Amino acid sequence: AVVLEDGVNVTYREPGTERVLELSAQRAVVFFAADVGPNTTSVRASNIDGIYMEGDVVASDGRYNLRGPRVFYDVRNDRALILDAVFSTFDTRVGFPLYVRARSVRQLSEDEFVADRASVSNTAFARPNLTIGARSVTIRQQERVLADGSDDSYLVADARNITLNGVGVPIGWLPSYEGNPEEIPLRDIRFVTSSRSGEEIRTRWDLFPLLGVEKPEQLSANLLLDALFERGPGLGLTSDWAGEDFKGSLLTYWVLNDNGTDVLSSGARIDRDGENRGIFRAEHVTKLGSDWTVFAEASHVSDENFVD
Repeated sequence: AVVLEDGVNVTYREPGTERVLELSAQRAVVFFAADVGPNTTSVRASNIDGIYMEGDVVASDGRYNLRGPRVFYDVRNDRALILDAVFSTFDTRVGFPLYVRARSVRQLSEDEFVADRASVSNTAFARPNLTIGARSVTIRQQERVLADGSDDSYLVADARNITLNGVGVPIGWLPSYEGNPEEIPLRDIRFVTSSRSGEEIRTRWDLFPLLGVEKPEQLSANLLLDALFERGPGLGLTSDWAGEDFKGSLLTYWVLNDNGTDVLSSGARIDRDGENRGIFRAEHVTKLGSDWTVFAEASHVSDENFVD
């Protein structure tokens, strides 16, 4: 073994690919599989059993960044253990950064990671206002064959005891989730202050992953579940469908047991007494050959003041 101090930098270049892994720390111990002679500044990875690093450890491959106070990397078996880890990357698809903090992160193989006591946020602050937490999260990469015969890889997340936390306080809970992280049912959550409904929590869920069924190619559906604190629960559904010769949409939203007060644009105020109020609207367009097109609409509103 070789002990390195006063600032250590390790660069690992993967043969046959462009991947370069950079590691830096205050101190490190390199465990060799065999005697490599006097030159220990540049060695083959196959001659190293493991590397232990501590003190401001940072690992990066240019896309993913990982930091923690202590890291052990089992080079021979491609495994690692990081304590008090912070993982960060930038999701170009949705356009915001992603930060994962965990008590420990274990790399079980090249394509499988396990995080214990993990929390996910989009801010680098040590105590974010809104986080998604889990007792344990396992991330693994799987291969699949697409319809055109080409190979593709995708991520599978297995999370247990999931909580939604606001300022460190749990405000929502889900026992478990397993599947592609891009197919998580919860699509949107927001806290709103409305002149009509007061304080609100609004959520939007992808209906098909929520029901555990495969999503049809030509149909999308979102379930709306809201808490309107000065009125009552809100329940809704939005849907869109489209094909080569047709398209359509659906919107329905209901406030159950409405005990709030309507504030109209005219300034009038109308008190509600436990009424179920809502709206239903659907439209569909179908092209029949080259000469005919059918337009169909249906709508219903519970009362004249639900939509001012």
